[in-house]
Amino acid sequence: MRWWLLPLVAACPDCPAHVELLQRSLTLRKASAPSLSFLEKCSGWDCLKEYVSTDDGAFDWHVTAKVISGPGWKGSVLEMTSQRWLPNFVTPDTWNHTLVVITPSNVTQDLCLLYAALGYYGSVNASSTSVSSSDEDVRAAADIAVAARRHTAVLFNVPAEYLALKKPGQVPPQPLVEDGSLSASWASFKDSHGALAPILLELPMAKAAIKAMDVIGQFLKIQSFVLMGTSKRGNLCWNTASVDSRVRGIVSIARPLNLRAVLHRTQKELGGFPVAAKPYFEKGLLGNYLDSATGQSFLNITDPYFYFPRVSSISKFVINAGNDDFFVPDNTKEWWQAVPGPKWMLTVPNSKHIVGGAQVRELAPMISAFLQADLQLPTVTWSVEEDGAIVARAARDGVKPQVRLWQADSCDSHRMDFRFVSAKAEVCPCGHATSEGCENQGVEWRSTHLSSDGAWRVRPNVTEGHWTAFFLSFQWPGGAKLSTEVSVVPTQLPFHCYASCEGIV
Repeated sequence: MRWWLLPLVAACPDCPAHVELLQRSLTLRKASAPSLSFLEKCSGWDCLKEYVSTDDGAFDWHVTAKVISGPGWKGSVLEMTSQRWLPNFVTPDTWNHTLVVITPSNVTQDLCLLYAALGYYGSVNASSTSVSSSDEDVRAAADIAVAARRHTAVLFNVPAEYLALKKPGQVPPQPLVEDGSLSASWASFKDSHGALAPILLELPMAKAAIKAMDVIGQFLKIQSFVLMGTSKRGNLCWNTASVDSRVRGIVSIARPLNLRAVLHRTQKELGGFPVAAKPYFEKGLLGNYLDSATGQSFLNITDPYFYFPRVSSISKFVINAGNDDFFVPDNTKEWWQAVPGPKWMLTVPNSKHIVGGAQVRELAPMISAFLQADLQLPTVTWSVEEDGAIVARAARDGVKPQVRLWQADSCDSHRMDFRFVSAKAEVCPCGHATSEGCENQGVEWRSTHLSSDGAWRVRPNVTEGHWTAFFLSFQWPGGAKLSTEVSVVPTQLPFHCYASCEGIV
């Protein structure tokens, strides 16, 4: 649908004049981009699959003259065009990327880790020539490559940054990046009542990763991949794995699934939505919308929770942040048990939302261990009992791990809040006000060593006037590190509201 028609159709979707406008818009779109016309009636995973399978004629790549290097590795800098995305609606419509392919000196040539990183190299405002060996995401990938003896590659500009929505006769608005782009994409799908599936940014993001694998396959003669990404790029890993059989494993960081249920839990624990989610909240994309028919259509396309069987055979390493700005620490209660096939979890204490760079570099030893072990890690099993206690077992060929109990106290007795920063609108109960909000203190995680007996039942004492979150971590020689999910005690949730809990906190 034409961008300038969206508000009209949203305001009165059944009005004859507006239906005619919608049909005329779809006709124009079909004429200008016939390869996407089938997406007008697609649903669920089929929208994703059919979009990434469509050849728009834009794909291209070449090796630049630039080579970067560091101790034990060399990186070739490539430039790639992955696609044209909705040329009648978005500018720039061509997605260009920088792709750094890293080869360690002791490489085993059978697998490549593709890291979709936060970085604008390849965009209209950041040249590929600017990337260097000092970039933290490149350094993280290089650390993994050297330790695991595997090729790694870093894909930048996913999603394409500095996007603007076209409107006839008007100067385009300020270009968007990151959550601005993603929330605008979701809002456009919402406003079209689900008639504009290709506008969902998850579709071209997955296609960019697939085209990067095509390039690496030609450049290195490798057809076996592990995908890694943080936040929205963590979701990309699941989506891409569901449509491409070359993906053997994923490392998804700081991005829960079953988004609707996770947001409902967030409301019950915080009494509203985190301030970090404000771009989505302001566009009406949280809460009641996800319970609507259009909201369910959106989830069916973008949320891998609704097509888990398609990723059942791949190895899944999920990494969460203990003090995530967006997601409550026990969000896994809403989706982890449903994840099929081989899977492992790690929670990182004292960590804000993980976006990349130095944060991922700190995780390099654990990710390297995953690759070194041919995408297999020690067995950790657990259950959470009715009183919140965690019962866990860990095993690895008779080698006992180092075991720690990690626990943290909520900000106060009002919310189950373990964030470092909350909204400034409230009185700061356990910190002080800054320009970004309330900077909370006293929510840091602390650890205690436990015995290495192989089985544990843990429920720590609750600090009076607070909630206590806790989990168990296990570390083996060689870098493998895993954890249980987070449990919070007492188990009673502080808020029993829904529509009335739709503010920013």
